[in-house]
Amino acid sequence: MSELMNHCDNRAAIRWKLLASASVLALTAAISPSGIARAEDADNPPVWIELGGQYTVLDDSQQRYAPPFVSVLPAVLPSPLPAQRLPDNSFNWNGKVSFDMTDWIFSASVQYGRSASVGHVEKVLPPTRNGTTGFNYANDAEYVQSNSVEHESRTILDFTAGRDIGIGALGGEAELSGGVRVVQFGSDQKASITAFPSFQYQHSHNRFEGQMQAKRDFDGVGPSIAWDASTPIAGNVQKGEITFDWGANAAILFGRRKADIHHQTSQCFGLYRYCAAVYTHPGEFKRSRMATIPNLGGFAGLSIRYANAKVSIGYRADEFFGAMDGGIATAKNENVGFYGPFASVSIGLGG
Repeated sequence: MSELMNHCDNRAAIRWKLLASASVLALTAAISPSGIARAEDADNPPVWIELGGQYTVLDDSQQRYAPPFVSVLPAVLPSPLPAQRLPDNSFNWNGKVSFDMTDWIFSASVQYGRSASVGHVEKVLPPTRNGTTGFNYANDAEYVQSNSVEHESRTILDFTAGRDIGIGALGGEAELSGGVRVVQFGSDQKASITAFPSFQYQHSHNRFEGQMQAKRDFDGVGPSIAWDASTPIAGNVQKGEITFDWGANAAILFGRRKADIHHQTSQCFGLYRYCAAVYTHPGEFKRSRMATIPNLGGFAGLSIRYANAKVSIGYRADEFFGAMDGGIATAKNENVGFYGPFASVSIGLGG
């Protein structure tokens, strides 16, 4: 079985190397002296550099860690589960280099972002009166405490070659391109729950504890296609032109979806400060499976364009269907998506 898994991993590694080599060769051909010379004969700069960022709202759900004792906590104590929050909104930073060869446009781009969340739930009830011995000790107060920390990261690489095919009577430009998309998603979560929910005669009590560590990721690569269009609204390129920009993209990604999860639940029963173990239940789940992930995205916005510069603002969305294994004991495929406004600045060089 291990030989079969190693064989599959080797095939995946070979496929990555082939795709990366093809991308490098395409870019090398694009920036060859003869190619740049042809582009310099055109009116537009042959090289464009774009830098920008996107305020990102994440679509990234995962199963919450809920050990069995959570369901029997008294109603006077809050649920500890809301401590396990989704990652906070953050920024995706992007850079892009394009080589305009008059007939063909070759591009390489990267998007990178990180986000984190920290959650905490705590409730301590005052000591209750015991009919035999008076008030319970202060440390015997019923309480629940829960903490969670999650870090999430994403990297997206695109290597494309396209042609400007125009959009007829509407004027402006339209580029149809195809290429290779490479993605890497990662998530690392730690969660803990402690509950002191009930008392029996003369300060006897139960104490429950649960801890979980989960690491999930997806690495994928596959063919992509994109459509980018621009329609003039007012002005001209020499003095400043306002355009309406829009586009769509799609890809099929082939890669490995992984989940490595460890958790442990325990109960002890005791009197005063003493607590004897009742049970300790550890759990470990490791999954690694090949997956085919569809990806769809699109954007719309406005730009101010000059002969060798462009400033753009708009809204962009990208959805990766079933990219992450968000389950704990069993696999549960979850979407990963990024939505939000973006802004970018492009500078043309040469020409």
